[in-house]
Amino acid sequence: GIHTSEVELTNHWIKQVFTQSDGKIVIAGSGYDDNGYLFAFLTRLTSAGVVDTTYGTDGVVSIPNLLSSLNLFEAAIQPDNQIVIANTIYSNDIYSTVLSRITVKGEFDQTFGTNGELIIGDGVANRYVLGLSIQPDGKILATGNNNTIVGTSPGELAIYRFRGDGTPDWTFGDGGLVSFDLEADLVGLETIVQPNGQLLIFGTKVSDDVAE
Repeated sequence: GIHTSEVELTNHWIKQVFTQSDGKIVIAGSGYDDNGYLFAFLTRLTSAGVVDTTYGTDGVVSIPNLLSSLNLFEAAIQPDNQIVIANTIYSNDIYSTVLSRITVKGEFDQTFGTNGELIIGDGVANRYVLGLSIQPDGKILATGNNNTIVGTSPGELAIYRFRGDGTPDWTFGDGGLVSFDLEADLVGLETIVQPNGQLLIFGTKVSDDVAE
């Protein structure tokens, strides 16, 4: 009754588990390679708990994470069984998030966003995603941080909404973004779509690098 992961990463752990409409199971997690670099991964099992070697490369999709010390990786499954992933990157002391999509074959979908990527961030102020979820209509909800003032941290709690193809949903908020400044230093962690279509956002308050 137990499946033991055989992903070729050291000290790896499972973060999320999804069930496809056909009963197959997709596992999302993270770990380190032999050189100490952080990777996220997806692996798929059959409904009987056996690795599906037709997915990705021998059943595994590897996703390099440009952060060496932080595990800011999220995933969510769309109604058509494709997996949307949010991978936070760090460049020039600025955090940004890259959204990508993995097809049911375990390949990066180049039709998603622009050449397969949707970037949240402008390279000037910190903008990162800590929670990812999918509406019943396939639209993508990403919640986290929107730092509107350079040099401050963490900024405002933010929720972004994108169409299923990785383009901004201009009908949502201001150009696809709703941010909250109810009080200082809020970040979003998770969004739940309620039966009436309204969104319930969970978050936390960060003060002096301590979450409350």
